Amino acid sequence: MRDFHSLSQKEILALAISLEEEDERIYADFAESMRENFPGTASMFDQMGEEKSSIAGGSSRSTSRGSASTFLWCAGRTCADSCNASRSG
Repeated sequence: MRDFHSLSQKEILALAISLEEEDERIYADFAESMRENFPGTASMFDQMGEEKSSIAGGSSRSTSRGSASTFLWCAGRTCADSCNASRSG
């Protein structure tokens, strides 16, 4: 496994998108397994999956909560600037 600091900006962006997409699939699986007995909880996981989908697609920067979405939002900046932005914000 490579050290995070050795990744290029493109690799970091690809990793961030991949992790957001994986989270979206996990939330969808949770929602489906709970839908029959716990529809309210399933709805919550559906909404969480939709949020992850918008982050992975890059269409929403207002939902940024973690370093992955910070890197998506800061894609045009240097990796160092992105790292500093996520630490200070």
